[in-house]
Amino acid sequence: MDPAGPAGPAGGSDLRHSAGPWTKAAGVAESLQAGLGTAKGRLTTAHDGVTGGMRGLACGDVLKAVLASWEERVGVVKRECGALAPALRRVADEQHEQDVRVKSSVDAVPSEGPLVPGSGRRSSFWSSDGGVPSGSSTP
Repeated sequence: MDPAGPAGPAGGSDLRHSAGPWTKAAGVAESLQAGLGTAKGRLTTAHDGVTGGMRGLACGDVLKAVLASWEERVGVVKRECGALAPALRRVADEQHEQDVRVKSSVDAVPSEGPLVPGSGRRSSFWSSDGGVPSGSSTP
C-alpha cells in the first residue's frame, strides 16, 4: 500500500480528495441495510416453520429466544446503516463546500505586490535586501 496515497507524497502541493469514496461507502451502507431487511424476513420465516412443530419442547423456547436475539441484532445494524448512509453523503457535501470556500480565499490572495499607481504594473512587495518590505526603513 502506498502511504502517500493518490495525492502524492506527504507534504506535496497537490492535496486532493473527492466525494467518490464517501458516496460509494454510503451506497454500500444502503445495500447492506436493504440486504439485512431481506435476511431478517427470511430468518423469521425459517423459524416460523421450525418452532410450530416443537410446541411443548424446551428447545422451541430456546429457538424463539435465539430468533428474538438475532432480530434485535439485525435491527440495530440495519438502523445504524440507515443513519450512516446520509452521514457519509453529508461529509462529501461538506468537504466540497469547504473546498469551494478555501479556493475562494486562496484566490483572493494576490500572488504579486500591489499595482504601482499610474504604471499598470505590479511592484514586488518584498525587496531584495533580505526581506524588508519595499519602502520601509531599517532601524
